[in-house]
Amino acid sequence: MLAAKREALRGRRFPASQTPGTLARGDISDPWTIPGLAPRSTDGAGINVLRRVFIDPATGELAFAGNYDPAFATGPIDYSTLLHDALRSPAPSFSLEPTAAAKAAGAAFVRQFDQQMQTNLGNLAAGKAWLLGIFNQLLGHPALEADRQRFVARGVELLGVSADEIPGCVRGMLGQAPAGSPEWALFWSQCYTKLGSLGGATFVRASAANDSAGLSIALDLLGVLPTINAIRQQKQAGALSEAQAQTQAEVAIWGGIFRNCGVPDQRWQAAGDRAGRSGDIAAFRAVADDINANLVRERIIEPWLNGLVLSENFLQVMHRLPPLEVAPVCLDGLAPNSELARTFLAADWTLKTLGTTPELARRVPGHVTPSQFAFRLETERHVYELGDINVRFWLVPEAVALQAAPDGSVVTFGDARPGVRAKIISHDRCSSNAARRLAEDAMQGYAAMLTTRYADYARALPELHRLREAAKVIALVRWAQARGTPLAPPLPPAPAAPLPAQFQRGFWTGNFDSSGGRTFFGLVAIGGVDFGPDTGSGWVQAGVDPALKATALGQLVGSAGLGRAALEAAGRGDLEAARALADQSARAMTGDFDFTGHPALAGIPEASPPSPVDAVLLQTEVLAQARQNIDAMERAQKILRQTGAGDLPRAEALGQWTRGEENLKQLQTLLTPQASPLPARQVVQLLRNGDWGRLPKPQPVAAAPAAPAPPPAVDPAERARLRGEITQLRTELCRIQAQLRRFNATVQSDLDQRAEWEKVTNDAYENALKRAQEKFEEFSVDFPSDILKEKLETVTDPAERAKIERALRLVDRFKDAYTTRDFSEWAAKEEFTREEIIEGIKLIVSICGLDERLKEYLGKKWGLQRAIAFYEAGDELLTSAYDVTAEVVAWRRLQQLNRNSDAFLQATAASGRRLREVIAAIHEREVRLGLDPGSTKEPCAAP
Repeated sequence: MLAAKREALRGRRFPASQTPGTLARGDISDPWTIPGLAPRSTDGAGINVLRRVFIDPATGELAFAGNYDPAFATGPIDYSTLLHDALRSPAPSFSLEPTAAAKAAGAAFVRQFDQQMQTNLGNLAAGKAWLLGIFNQLLGHPALEADRQRFVARGVELLGVSADEIPGCVRGMLGQAPAGSPEWALFWSQCYTKLGSLGGATFVRASAANDSAGLSIALDLLGVLPTINAIRQQKQAGALSEAQAQTQAEVAIWGGIFRNCGVPDQRWQAAGDRAGRSGDIAAFRAVADDINANLVRERIIEPWLNGLVLSENFLQVMHRLPPLEVAPVCLDGLAPNSELARTFLAADWTLKTLGTTPELARRVPGHVTPSQFAFRLETERHVYELGDINVRFWLVPEAVALQAAPDGSVVTFGDARPGVRAKIISHDRCSSNAARRLAEDAMQGYAAMLTTRYADYARALPELHRLREAAKVIALVRWAQARGTPLAPPLPPAPAAPLPAQFQRGFWTGNFDSSGGRTFFGLVAIGGVDFGPDTGSGWVQAGVDPALKATALGQLVGSAGLGRAALEAAGRGDLEAARALADQSARAMTGDFDFTGHPALAGIPEASPPSPVDAVLLQTEVLAQARQNIDAMERAQKILRQTGAGDLPRAEALGQWTRGEENLKQLQTLLTPQASPLPARQVVQLLRNGDWGRLPKPQPVAAAPAAPAPPPAVDPAERARLRGEITQLRTELCRIQAQLRRFNATVQSDLDQRAEWEKVTNDAYENALKRAQEKFEEFSVDFPSDILKEKLETVTDPAERAKIERALRLVDRFKDAYTTRDFSEWAAKEEFTREEIIEGIKLIVSICGLDERLKEYLGKKWGLQRAIAFYEAGDELLTSAYDVTAEVVAWRRLQQLNRNSDAFLQATAASGRRLREVIAAIHEREVRLGLDPGSTKEPCAAP
């Protein structure tokens, strides 16, 4: 019945509400942008994650090795300049501090603001006028766009209206719209809908529209239609006067609405009974108005305002907060014009802005400001009125882990974690010990939350990642000084850039905290970065790895071989393979790629470079230049495919292609051992300056290569078939590449979470396997093989028997894999090809007649839905065995993973072989179509 009523209601069409006023619009400045500082480069050609440092212990000359992680959108980080700065100031501190004038102005404002709030809390009319002024400013002032968007977004979510309808709702809520007007009807209908009275909402809309049919639906929804009909009959019979009938009807309607809204009968029933007997509605309406006012305050206004953060601009507009200024203060030897000072400034600015920007929750789920965090604790403990709190939050080095070779020639970085500290400087007008404890718990809890989630914030806020990388450089300096190792930066420092003398910003916010009839409007101002002497050196967690030097030098040799292979591939025009090899070369240099058995390294001498530092400097720059030239050649290749012979862009693209080929040949010469007569540092500087003319020239070739023969004619049907095969192969290539990225990322990503991951993932995996093993005892893995054996006994046809025997062997292989829990070994054996595995699964299903119940059981209970979910997951079963290898090794054996583990080598070898096979198959088909190798490349879909 109720569903039918709701459906009838949906069919009603009430007049659309008219909103005379419109929402003001204004501009929003980016709060994260620091005025007066030149923007940083966003080019990803350099590195932004430092993995290793190679050092000459005798001279202190060093080279940085790392990678660029786009998850941290910092652009390249100048580690050499940071090292210059850290050597000059190994224990620096920094803070954005209010100027003397700002402190005085702020103190005066706080006194004036306290007086205003005391007046608001002590005088109802003053409080309402103050609140009304806030609403008017938020909706109408063009300078408050950021505050307006926060306020409007909350109203849209709360009331279920559009942003443009919010001004009308506010006027209806505050009594500024006449009863019965479209704005009045809009607010109260949405309000009653929110409060749970669909009948009340319908009654409001129908009354405003004078819709008798809609009123009947509303009375029915409220459950008072029989009561209203009875009142009409009594009036007609003369048992009730006109005034009594109208009064009793109004009381009945309000009673239905209030019951829907959860208002206890005792709050209105007695007044309603008296009004019904006397026919005087005035006293009851006063009670109803009071109930409605409380409902709006408790269910609409408080949730709307609770936790609302209002900007410094708002305080200036609404409360005449004077312009506040902060100035950078560099301490403990930090040079004000240094890159390290800029890094600290940006991190401090980010921390202060983070604490005043609730919108950051869109990029960091779960983010709250300090006031929102504190109010949650207040609500939980029912402790309010914390008084005036002056608190400082600042950034410190929590821990930087590093391992060094015994002679100090190689340093590799592990976990690097800055943290946040909090200290209450003063706490005034606090009336209870419970409130003092809550304030301390809230501030320390907020700092701990930021510390725990630092990596999440660093992904969204690049300057926090820059601070983490600067911490590695400072830790390197502290480590070197402790052992007496000299350090010489590889390059001159970047030109000095003084910081702005001051900024017109105080990082103040106003914050509404509302609950249980209490509404507070407080002020928050936070902020520093402290790596100073008081932090000590315990955060530099250094260790010694006896095998590190030999391992790192071997990986450096392999990196050079992969780099040469990349340049050779580019010289052949195979830009796709060149890019993949260049990436592998860079990762091998940092220890993030195992190249054991890589075909590109065949014949590479197993000798360490005479100067690892020079080798790293040179290889890093050559790889960066190679990527830039490959990018340019790919752009040229695209233009050449799209233009005709006489087009000017074609001529330019041909020139770009030719320059790229020449540059790559020169780069190949530079990576040839003993081929360059110039010192490595001079070569690096020439490359960075673009001075290719002074670099060693490649060996001249005997003759120019002949022009390529025209592509052979391909039958349309054959062309379509080849195109289809290329599409399938590229799909598989994307999958394998994604699996490799997942595997390598899991092995070395987010080192700050590694210890936690080790315990959580191992416990979870072992528990899952234990549960699965228990289920095997009930369900029996032998179930399919038992059925197959029964089938085999009844089949006489040799071909059919061969199929079943093959299926039996495949089932045994699955059983072995689950029993040993070692998918990497199973994948490496490759007794069954990919096609045989997929066909074998289908064969088992077909022979056994396994139904949906079994498929669901295997998918859910075994916890490896990709491995054997049969039909649908059959294609994913190891679309080769490689994704099972990567996933199981990465998660189950996270604790055991290292570059020499058999499982790692098997997984890398298996995936690498298939990767090369797929690329070769793609290129072979492209050539048959008359295309350049790699010319059909398309971006892989996002995982």
